Amino acid sequence: MNNDTTYNGWANWDTWNTALWFQNDEWLYRSIIADARKMSDPDTNEITADDAEYLISIHLDGGKTPDGADIENCDWDEIAGCINECLAD
Repeated sequence: MNNDTTYNGWANWDTWNTALWFQNDEWLYRSIIADARKMSDPDTNEITADDAEYLISIHLDGGKTPDGADIENCDWDEIAGCINECLAD
């Protein structure tokens, strides 16, 4: 029996879907990365989970992805890690 409660390696479907939209919608990606660069820690060039939640919430109207993922259910540490990986590129 598989007791894996993750979704494609992410904490849950909402986190996976939010990360998918963030990384695959060019306008959304560019907007979030540009804003993340402005608010990232100057020493580490990283954002926090709270920063990630703020960025995603201001860029996704209504608190949901176009597929209906509820961003309130996201694991913000995972989303911040994803954004930070993009900032490092």
